[in-house]
Amino acid sequence: MKEILYLIIYLSFVFSYSQKRIFELEKSTAIPFVEIYSDEGDLIDVTNEQGYINQNFEAKINSLSTRNVIFVHPFFEIKQISIEEYFNSKIINLKRNVIELKEVIISNKRGIKYLKLKGYFRSMQMNDNKPHYFNDGIVNYYISLKTGKIKSKVLYNRSFEDKSLKQLSGLYHFSIVGVPLFNDLLTHKNIINKYSFNKESDKSKRILFDNKTKGYLNTNNDNLELQLSINSKEDSKKMKLLGMESELDLYNISAIYDSNDKIDFDLTNLIFFKEIRGYNLRKNKKQKFSRIEATHEFFLLEKEYLEDIDDNKFNINYSFIFPSSYDSPFWVEIGNKLYQPYPTSLLNSIQLMKEIK
Repeated sequence: MKEILYLIIYLSFVFSYSQKRIFELEKSTAIPFVEIYSDEGDLIDVTNEQGYINQNFEAKINSLSTRNVIFVHPFFEIKQISIEEYFNSKIINLKRNVIELKEVIISNKRGIKYLKLKGYFRSMQMNDNKPHYFNDGIVNYYISLKTGKIKSKVLYNRSFEDKSLKQLSGLYHFSIVGVPLFNDLLTHKNIINKYSFNKESDKSKRILFDNKTKGYLNTNNDNLELQLSINSKEDSKKMKLLGMESELDLYNISAIYDSNDKIDFDLTNLIFFKEIRGYNLRKNKKQKFSRIEATHEFFLLEKEYLEDIDDNKFNINYSFIFPSSYDSPFWVEIGNKLYQPYPTSLLNSIQLMKEIK
């Protein structure tokens, strides 16, 4: 009996450490929430809170025709390696983006009621790993400084759809592409109500929930970086509505603030926000689960305080915006140093979609 127990412990140890892990180049810091794509645009995996690649990843890439894998993270340079190089590597290293952000000018604060954040957003929805919807554009967020309520107004947008991909059924369509809503946990005031912190160094804090690592707060130069796993396979959220069965088992957020204070951060100093969500959905128990994943990003361009809001028509968050509406190619030059284009595989997938005009 003891021999069997020792064998189980040994195999568990070997199996857990056979997983590959992604680290920051020239550092021992693991990188959570790295998205991994095939060279055809399939989203294959997202690393966990400790930077580990999923145990089933190698089986997934063996089932695909991809020759390369692409690693994407908002804080690091995009990296593409061949399948051969991946299998011959014990660890994967990513190089951090070197970013010097210009100061954002803030207007007079007297008599103000609202904070306006103007920026570039982009939003991609994947159905069973294939890009299905894409939105990007310029958006204004109006944030009430009294209530914290947020309204959004899209100024320009592009809209793409791959109509060849099937939805759940002819009557049921699931879409969470479009303008994202800033998560409540982007402020220190709200995050401390749910999570605890463990100081690892002067530049890093580990975010804990029930003594389990859920993310990190790190200072880098004069900026603060937040990475947080809200839902994962271990604490998924199951829902039923109108005959639909869904499970949210992936919900990660990342943000960068124009501040290096781990306590004084909120939407007033937000300069970048990204979230990725993953759902398993089906209409009934006889139906196979469909996998829906969506990424949303916001890059700050301008910040302004207002006494009132001139706009009276606002957009619905997480709602596919169509048709396209723009006068000039707003996507060509984005004035935020954190912005980097999608990897070529995703750009090619978007070009294969039909733009809705």
